[in-house]
Amino acid sequence: MIELVYASRAQQQFDIDALKDVLRLFRKNKGSESAQACLEKSTKTSQTFDEASGSVTQISDLNIQIAVATEEQSAVAEEINKNLINISHLADVTTEGAKTTSEANKTIAKRVIDLHTNLNAFVE
Repeated sequence: MIELVYASRAQQQFDIDALKDVLRLFRKNKGSESAQACLEKSTKTSQTFDEASGSVTQISDLNIQIAVATEEQSAVAEEINKNLINISHLADVTTEGAKTTSEANKTIAKRVIDLHTNLNAFVE
């Protein structure tokens, strides 16, 4: 009977050792699965960060292009403004010249009339 108890205890010990081995294997596999899941999530996160970084770079490049275009437009607008000021000044000078020419024409016309009157005095 002692042998039977001893054999039963040995069997229980064997069963306990086998369960411990299974548990260790399960934990090892579970840890492996967790590590694999973490690796997959880390890879996906890294890809997402790479995509976000690429998007930020594209946005930065577009901002630079917009800034350059804005500077160019500003320079063109300034040049147009200078040209309009020059045209306005030339128009003022031309207007003044036209007034002077008109006054000179009036003076010449008056003198021609006076000259014609004086000539008629000699002819008659």
